[in-house]
This record gives sequence, C-alpha cells and structure tokens, in this order.
Amino acid sequence: MQTLKIAFIGDFQISDNYPNTKNLISAVRADERFDVVSCDGGNQEATRIYLPDSGKISKLFSLVKMFFRALKSVRRINKKTLSACDVIYIPYPSLLVLLCYSFFGRRRDRPLMVVDCFISIYDTVVMDRKVIAEGGLLAKLLLWLEKRSLRDADVILADTLVNATYLFDLFAGEKGKYQALNLCINESLFKPTSTPVRASKTVLFVGSFVPLQGVDVVVDAAIRLAGRTDIKIQLVGDGQTAPEVESQLASSEANIEWLRTWHSIEEVSEIVANVDICLGVFGDSSKTYRVLPYKSYMAMACGKALISSRVEDGVIREPTMPFLALSSNSGQELASKIIELVDSSELREKYAQRARTYYEQHLSNERAVDELYVLLQLNLAKVEET
Repeated sequence: MQTLKIAFIGDFQISDNYPNTKNLISAVRADERFDVVSCDGGNQEATRIYLPDSGKISKLFSLVKMFFRALKSVRRINKKTLSACDVIYIPYPSLLVLLCYSFFGRRRDRPLMVVDCFISIYDTVVMDRKVIAEGGLLAKLLLWLEKRSLRDADVILADTLVNATYLFDLFAGEKGKYQALNLCINESLFKPTSTPVRASKTVLFVGSFVPLQGVDVVVDAAIRLAGRTDIKIQLVGDGQTAPEVESQLASSEANIEWLRTWHSIEEVSEIVANVDICLGVFGDSSKTYRVLPYKSYMAMACGKALISSRVEDGVIREPTMPFLALSSNSGQELASKIIELVDSSELREKYAQRARTYYEQHLSNERAVDELYVLLQLNLAKVEET
C-alpha cells in the first residue's frame, strides 16, 4: 500500500465554523495511508458568522490581510516539489489563494493540486443568495475571477457528482477535473442516541437562514400545524432571511421555539440528539436539488428521521431514499409529511434506521477518506501517464 504525502496549504479555518475542513484534516491525519507533511495556513479562530458585519474600514483591512495571507500561501505552494509531497490540498476558502497562484504560481515539478470547491463563491452570491444580480458587471467579474482561479487545479472537488457536473457547466475547463467527495462531520458528537419518550414531538430546523434552506417553508408548515399542540417546531439559527421569518410569525399563530443566539457545535449536537424529527432544506434554487446539506449529514449520523427537499438523480447513491423527500417545497406538503411521521412511530423508526444505515454505508468520515485515497491515486496515475 502506497503512503501518500499530502500538504494542506491555504488560508482556512480549523474551527467548527468550517467543520468539513477541520474534520477532513483530522480524519486524514488518523489514516495510515496518508502522511500529512504540512498543514500551513490554518488557524483556530472560531469567528461567529452570525454576528453583525463590521464597518467598511474594518472590512477593507480584513480583505488586505486576506490578500497577503493568500500570497504567503502561494509562496508555500511554490516551495513544495514532487520530492516533498504527492498532493497539495487547498481547503475552502480557496478562491483568493488560487487567484494569486494564477499570477505568481510555479507549475514546474508541482505536486498534484486538489482544490476544495464545495462552495462556489459565484454560485452562492449570485445564483443562490442573489446578493449580486446575475448578468451584471460585478457578477461577470466574479465569474471570470473564479474561472481563472480554478484553471490551475488538477482536481476540483464538489460534494456530489451532480454538483461537480454543475460546476463544470458553470466554469468549463477539463471535465475530468471536476470530481466528488463527501463532507466530514464530528462523529464524536453526532452519533446515534435514544430519543426521550414523550407525548409531544419536536421537529428541528437548524441553519444559517440562507435562501437555499427555505426557512419560510418551515414557518408556513408550522403555521398550518398550529392546531396540533403535540407538535413543536424548533428553529435554531439566524441569518439573511430572518426578517422574513419575523414577519411571518408576527402575523400568524405557530407553535415555534426560535433559538436565535449563537450555538456551539457541541450545543447543536445536544439539540439534535433530543429531537424526534429533523428538517433539511426547502429552497427554490437549483442548488437545493443537487446537494446534500451538512445538516442532513448530522441528522443521519444521529439516526434521526429526516424530511428534506427532493434531489436530482445521482445525489443519493441508492434507489431507496434515506429520508422523506418533498416533491414540491411547500409548507402544505411539509406539514403533511410532519404529520405522517408524528402520527406513526413505525414510520419514524423506519426512516431513522434508513438514515443511519445510509450514513454508515455512504457518508461516514471513514468512507470519505477511503474515497479520497482512491481518487488521489487515480489522478496521480493520470499525471504519470502524461
């Protein structure tokens, strides 16, 4: 068995705000098939992403610091030769590092460069959150910058094959570069637990309140379920669409508990462990149907019955869905599915078991590291052939 020397380089957080990076690096370090020769650029800062934005001067200062950190990362990449390591892995957020590399990077004798593109900046800002108008000058500039930044990568990773194909259609280049790798979670926190037995049932939505998540659909369902005193909807989080949620709740009755304050990943895991049903995403953007959100990993790892949006063929690796999928993301249909699970302990248990089994077989950290090892070997073999 070949041991692969891998270097993690970039400007990334090793914190629970970017848990995939943190848990992937931890899982790779623990695997004897890998030798992590360096982990440069990561920091332990746990920036609270839900806190209000800082002022313009502070933002500008932060951007300048990010630029110089990106240049520093490029210098580290340039020092890595094939004799030093087999693979350079650039975690999220990789855009600025790659953009600087496109101007100042050394290509000769470079190890295989793997880039984390689980979250595309252009797709998030323009297509999903609609912060910038599609087709506008700023959107076109962002698209060009991200396209340029990705051109030097040997492997561009997305979380599903469907999403990888979408990114290829968006950024073009060589289709074979766009590949898929599962996300990694903290499996010491998110694990099967027995749900407390009680007369009422708790349905949990946890998220950052971005359009992809469709919190308005959850609130609409809760309003429709107002007469069911045995069903409590629990919202955990805050973010972009929170004002719309406030407006919905102000004009209607709903049995909702909304925890808007910041919660640590440990607190989130405790909340998940104590609920009966978990909710995924219900947005109306195309991204909703081509990804499996991080919250779904957490719910399935805990063996919780999960309700979420339908997904495109290829996102789920089995013909049997591991969660109860909505055909249309409407509050009416979600309310109906919640009632189905609340009123049938057998159905809840069936989907809870399906969720955990699917996680073990397809989504676990062990499975992700196995697939990463195979993926890297195949791509290294391609490089040797050329």
